[in-house]
Amino acid sequence: YLFELHRRASWRVRIFGAGHVAQALVRALADVPVALTCIDPRAEWTDALPRSQKNLEIVRTESPAAWAEAHAGADDFFVVMTQGHASDVPILTALFKKFPRPRYIGVIGSETKGLRIKAELRERGVSEEWLRELHLSAEREKDYRKEAGEVLKIYHGKRPEQDQFNILYSN
Repeated sequence: YLFELHRRASWRVRIFGAGHVAQALVRALADVPVALTCIDPRAEWTDALPRSQKNLEIVRTESPAAWAEAHAGADDFFVVMTQGHASDVPILTALFKKFPRPRYIGVIGSETKGLRIKAELRERGVSEEWLRELHLSAEREKDYRKEAGEVLKIYHGKRPEQDQFNILYSN
């Protein structure tokens, strides 16, 4: 008898957005035993993702928020790094409605963007408890390393350090 062992990643990271920071995050997690899904409507960005990367699924959809409602799982980790807060907020709202207690939700953005996103989410009925779980990283290209580190910390049961605004900065 011949037995083949097929290993599947035991956890999933769903990345909304395929821009330059998401591209770097995908590559940074290439050798980590994780199932990555990168979701974006823009062909020019999804086409630039590394198709040979074995742990990556690429989804091109005009409605990432609808995709989240239909396909996201309760144990998934979510990183939202779309082209702006106008694109981020519908995705975050969909995730809130589906998962009132998410494992991890991170967003790339400045402190000002973070405050604006939180204000818009409050207007949409998102709870303060959920907003406290929303992790925001400073909007710099190198922040993919910070985001990857935060996802790995949460996966391994450690809580990232946060200031009063739950904003994470990288040096």
